[in-house]
This record gives sequence, structure tokens and C-alpha cells, in this order.
Amino acid sequence: MVLLERGLPGAANSVRAPGGIRQQFGSELNIRLAQLSASAWRNFEQRYGVDPLFQRIGYLFLSRNERTAATLKAQVRLQNDLGVDSEFLNGDEVERRWPILVGRGLWRPDSAGRTAGPISIGLSMDLSGAHSRAASNCA
Repeated sequence: MVLLERGLPGAANSVRAPGGIRQQFGSELNIRLAQLSASAWRNFEQRYGVDPLFQRIGYLFLSRNERTAATLKAQVRLQNDLGVDSEFLNGDEVERRWPILVGRGLWRPDSAGRTAGPISIGLSMDLSGAHSRAASNCA
């Protein structure tokens, strides 16, 4: 791993960016890459000694029309075929779970939000490995 930072690792905008950890993608390649990284995210605190502050709140995509709903449904089939436990929800089910929302969607409850600051700190602390290098002040 090579980490290049203008200043200290994780000191700039990368720690302010919100993010999600999910496996709900529309291509096999992206799904498989997310699956490969899933254990790293699950074991982040044990490996790096920093709590990444994950909040497992799920991930919901909504559709406003039949075309997008059909795309989401096809993506759920692909995800399920690859072992991702996402599900397609019809409008009644979305409304039952979240009354404020009306529509159809793709849902996976195990997805998580992340806070980039602790992740940057944990990764930079691990740069002592044989295959890692860090460079600061790379303006």
C-alpha cells in the first residue's frame, strides 16, 4: 500500500467525506470487490486498533418509476446470485417499514455508514508493514 498525503494522513478533506460500505452494486465486479473488503471492514478495529464508528443502519435505494424499479430488481437478482442478502421491496413494503417513504426499493440491513477520520488514522498507523509506504507533505 502507498499513501500519499499533502499533510498528515487523514488531515484534509478525506476525513470529512461521508461514505457507505455496501455490496449493492449493479455489476458482478463491483459486488465481488465489495465482498472481498467486507471482512476488512468487519475486523477493522481488531486489526488497526481504531473504532471506525460504523453505524449499521442499512442502505435503501428508491425508485420513482417502473424502469428504475426493473433495474433495481435485476440488480437484486444479481446480488442474490452472488451471495448478497439484499432484497427487492415493493411500494407497500417500503411504506410499511418507513411510512414517510412511498415507492419501491432495494434494501440491505447489514450495510454501514462510516466515518473517514478513524479509518484514515487506523490505516496510517498500520503503515509499518513490509509492503506499505507513506509520504507526507506531497504538495
